[in-house]
Amino acid sequence: PTTAEAGFAGLHIENWYGMVAPKGTPKEIVAALHGLATKAMADPAVKEKLAAQGATLVGDEPEHFRAFIADETQKWAKVIKDAGVETAK
Repeated sequence: PTTAEAGFAGLHIENWYGMVAPKGTPKEIVAALHGLATKAMADPAVKEKLAAQGATLVGDEPEHFRAFIADETQKWAKVIKDAGVETAK
């Protein structure tokens, strides 16, 4: 069944990828990594390769990505709970 037929109408699912660093990583290092990633995503060859795979590049600020991950965590925790999924014992 579709997600709507399974009782999850309005559930939006998409794959996403991102670069993360350990908690407590100095802001200067996060900024440097973000700059390098943004530069790579601006490369026409990288854009072309990822577009061929159906990817949409975002390259947002680290704070936005942090909030996105938190939102995704909440969304999927609810789906898991509502579906009654249990961990293996």
